[in-house]
Amino acid sequence: MRLAVTLGDPRGIGPEIVAKALSDPDIRRLQSAGRVAWQVVGPDGCGVPAGVSVGAWCPTGDAPTDQAAAGRLAGMAVEQATRLALAGAVDGLVTAPLDKAALYAGDYDYPGHTEMLAALAGVPATMMLASDRLRVVLATTHLPLRDVPQALTAEALVAAARA
Repeated sequence: MRLAVTLGDPRGIGPEIVAKALSDPDIRRLQSAGRVAWQVVGPDGCGVPAGVSVGAWCPTGDAPTDQAAAGRLAGMAVEQATRLALAGAVDGLVTAPLDKAALYAGDYDYPGHTEMLAALAGVPATMMLASDRLRVVLATTHLPLRDVPQALTAEALVAAARA
């Protein structure tokens, strides 16, 4: 299985999570056995070598500039990973955390991965939380709690149930 792994926000915990995951002995065994091939997608300069670079992370020390640059690079990584998946170069995506405010500051108009991936792939998407014992499909995503009652329509519930 070939997986693209995005680094997420370069200012956040994404690069650290990816580095720790890729150094995990179980993950390394899967890779050594040829069962999984990882393609890290993101900016250079985050402490994790990017197999597919989307630019360089060069913090300026100016919080608004850094936020926009971080959001732009994180969004570009998701775009590139999605292109790889749609082209058949990878079989799936693993995405590290994004900062929603940075994504907006970086000129991406998505509240999160789910909506961004749906738009990039041109298909409806559903967020699902899963474990070996339980799967939960969300009827709403990335909304302030005060907006949930309005968004919880019969159509939203039916769509989640169908998914």
